[in-house]
This record gives sequence, C-alpha cells and structure tokens, in this order.
Amino acid sequence: MEIKANDRKVINTQPLDYLFTQGEAGVDRISIVLPLQYGQTDLSTLGWSIQLVSERDTFISKPLTAQVDEDNLTVFWDVDEDCTAVPGRVKLTIVGISTDGEEVIKFDGREIMIKAAAYGSFAPAPDTLSVALAQVQKYGEEAAFAAEQAVESAAAAEENAQAAQDAVGKGPYIGENGHWFLYDTESKAHLDSGVSSYGAEGKSPYIGTDGYWYQWNQVNGIYQKTEILARGPKGDTGGVASVNGILPDSNGNVEVQAGVASVFGRTGAVTAQEGDYDAGQIDETSSRVFVSPQEKAKWNIPGDLINGTLSVWQRYNADDSTTYTNPDELYVADRFRSNGTGTVKPNARGYGADITGTVTMRYWMEKSDFALLPDPVVVYYSVDGEMQSTSTAKTSVPTDSDGNACIFSQAITNQTLDWVSLYQGRPTRPYAEEIVLCQRYYWVASVTDGGSSNNPQIATGITGAGGYAYFGVHLPTNMRANPTILYSDSGFDVYNGTHNPPTGFFYYGSTDQKKDITLQIKISASTTAGGAAVLQFWQTVGKAYFALDAEIY
Repeated sequence: MEIKANDRKVINTQPLDYLFTQGEAGVDRISIVLPLQYGQTDLSTLGWSIQLVSERDTFISKPLTAQVDEDNLTVFWDVDEDCTAVPGRVKLTIVGISTDGEEVIKFDGREIMIKAAAYGSFAPAPDTLSVALAQVQKYGEEAAFAAEQAVESAAAAEENAQAAQDAVGKGPYIGENGHWFLYDTESKAHLDSGVSSYGAEGKSPYIGTDGYWYQWNQVNGIYQKTEILARGPKGDTGGVASVNGILPDSNGNVEVQAGVASVFGRTGAVTAQEGDYDAGQIDETSSRVFVSPQEKAKWNIPGDLINGTLSVWQRYNADDSTTYTNPDELYVADRFRSNGTGTVKPNARGYGADITGTVTMRYWMEKSDFALLPDPVVVYYSVDGEMQSTSTAKTSVPTDSDGNACIFSQAITNQTLDWVSLYQGRPTRPYAEEIVLCQRYYWVASVTDGGSSNNPQIATGITGAGGYAYFGVHLPTNMRANPTILYSDSGFDVYNGTHNPPTGFFYYGSTDQKKDITLQIKISASTTAGGAAVLQFWQTVGKAYFALDAEIY
C-alpha cells in the first residue's frame, strides 16, 4: 500500500485506519512517498525511522529503508509484531535523521486504529486451540438446535431452553492458575487441561486476514494455518418487526417515508447540534486546508512589510535630528517615503509617526515581493488608534518602470500614523529584528560606533601613498544592492597623527560590496603607505553624517 505526505509535512494515514490487527507480523509493507526537497534541506541525505506512540503511552521506533527516484523519496515500513503489539489508537511520525543523529524533520498524520485480536489479553496455546474451538462450535450448535426446537414446539420450549443454557455453559475458560479448563462429558465438569493460556514460547495464535486461526509450530518454528474459522456461520436473517412504529404488510415489507429517521438518538425534526461531528470526521480538500495552532499564530505577525510599526528612524535631518520639515519624496522612517507641507517625526511612545500639516506617507515594495502578494492587495493601518484598511486589485497598484509597487499611499493631516501591516492588528516584530531588515536598505554610522564622545570613530584603516587612506566597514547585514556612499561636506576627519579632511570617497577594488565594504578616501595631505589611520566624526558631530544607501530608488 502507498500513502503520501503533502507539502505541509502531513501524511495521509486514513488508508491505514483499521488495517492492522493486534499481533500481525510481516504481512504489510507500507510505501510512504515524501518530497525530495523541503526548503533548503535535501531529504535524500537523511536516515529515516518511524515512531509509534499508543494511547496506552507505549513507544516504539523502527528504522526505515529509503529509495530515491527522479521526483520523490520513498521510505518503506515493514509492519512487524512490535508495531501491532498494542491495540487501540496509535500516533505515527516519520523522522528524518542527520548523520550526527539529530532529528532534522518530522512528518506526521492522524492517529490510526489497530484492531484488537479476537483472543483478547489471553489466548489458548497452539496444542489446545483446536480442542477448545471445536468444543465452542459443538456446544454452539447444540444451543442453536435447542433454540430452534423451542420455537417449533411451545410444549418443549422450557426443556430446550434449559438444554441451550447447559450447552452454552460447557465452553472452555481460563482458570485462576492461568490454565485452560475444558468440559469433560463423562464427569460433566470442567477439568484442568494443564495447558497454559499464555501460549508456548510466548507465541500466541492469531486470526489471519483470511479469517482462519494461525498457530505456532514449535518444530518448524513458523506460524501455520489451521482449518478453524474464527467466526461461525451466520444465522438466518430475521424478518422486519417494524420501522419507526410501522408494521410490515403481508409480504413482510414496510413502506416508510424518505428522510432521516434519527440522528445520534434524536428523532422527529432533527437539526444539527454542537458535538454531532468532530474534526476527525472532516477530510482535508484543496479548498479546505487544516491549519496548526503554530501556523495560525503567524497570521498576526508582519512577515512581508518592513518597519510596519514605523519604529526605525535612522536617517539624519541636518536641521533637526528628530523632525522632517516639508519632506519632498524623502525616506523618513525606514521604508516609508513622505511628501507634503508640514512635519514628520517619531511618536514618543516608540512607534508611529506624528504628522502636522498634510503629509502623504507611501510604502514602496520591491517587484519580487509584490509578486507574492494575493490579489487584491489588502493593507491594514491605524491612524490615531483607529484601524482602517484598503483593498486594491493588483493591476491597479501604482508601479515604477522597474515593476516596484506603491502598495500604501495615504495623506495624513494633523494625526499620528500608528502602523501599517499586511495583517489585521498591530505588527509585533521586535525592534532588533526590524532594524536589521531596514539596514538592508539604509545604514548610517552613529556616535555609538566607537571612539570618544568628541571624536567618535567610524572605522580604522591604513594610509597609502599619494594622499589616500583605506578603510574596511563591516555592516550588520547584507544590503539588498551595492550601496551609494552618502556623506556631509564637513564634519569628517581622517586622523593619522594629524587631522586630514576627506575630499572624496570611493570603493576600493570590487564594486560588488554589500556587507564588507572597502573604501578608498582621498585626503588633502600626502601620506606614507602603511601608517595607521582612523576615519572619525570630528568636532561638529551634530552636523555630520556618513551613510550607505541601497534603497529601491
């Protein structure tokens, strides 16, 4: 039998429900088809095992063999007696294990039911099974015959009923010493057979899929089929007594009205009630997909919109480090461009933008990210604590010549724009994660990067001949593109024993630099190669800035 796992790491175990019977061994081989790749993980490089946990808290793990073809990875589960030892509900999980023994990935499915064997907790030993079952059949036939005589002759009913009762009471049973007791017709009593009910060598008989008893052959060391059926022949079908109170006609038929007779014991005009159905009775389809609590929790996390809280404000305004006055298509809070007459500044609570006058706030998204959004594009935002939303068909979203999209554009007048998100509710991404995402687009050196309060350093390096100095700048994250170097005309100093104002910034070596950037800086004085140098803010720190810009445009 073959079952498959979907891309949500869920295995369709429904075909296995009620397939196995307690004590089965070596009958079924289950092929479980998995994807070759999950995310960045090549599943064909892993070892595989199956773990089973029963409702009685027993646990077993078995190794699986694997086969790789062009499209899939198939693992094979040979169901042995260990896997079917405990009847009832069993949870199974397929585990991929790395070469160092770490559990890398898990696929699981719904619980399956392992049917209890007919012999229950104790079963007769092989050498007495035939005798016991023969007695059951014999006395069962006597009981059936006595019952038939009782129906045919009312005068003999009491006598035959007693005979049936006597016959039923002659079946084998397990005594307090764990031995089988068999009925002896001569002594008219049950006698100890001396045979343990636990089975020789612990090999209890079982019922095969063909309905016959199988018992252990001690000589050959195998289970052999007996000629004894586990279930006796069916009796004659009885006639219909009544249906919903309607008696049969002379031909034994009952005419009933179409419709539901009862639901969970309720009759009449039946309506659905809570508890009639549970999740286990509902099947997953292409239009109805099950979601785990962990996945549902992600619905309230801003996974696609950077700085939706407007909490990162690392750009510098030469006039006022916290206020942007009359912005003209300027990036303010990272990833947001502003335009209008008035001011924009961070809200004192740590997120949001306080706006005076009328300023339009826009959020631009890269083409590759915009392509992943659903249609229509729904954006939620909050102004002065009141959540609102917009819904725009993707074909109507403004784009630039490169396909980058403006998914949010709102004019705000004398209010606070609290947050913007692709999900309902305030975004909850931590500030530390948010600023790293923002620094993919813009990074600015600050006075906290090193040095003293009077001369905070940006980077250390060396001097070269001909009036040049060379510095390496290590960024916290890869920028989205090769950045443009931005700096103020004054406020910088290359210090190598004397102060040297820079006259030009250049990339040194490769221009493909997104994280570890090497700068060549022209300074006014000639220098000697190999001397130590420090790139630093100097004196007028409040008016100087040095930044790397990799914005969309």
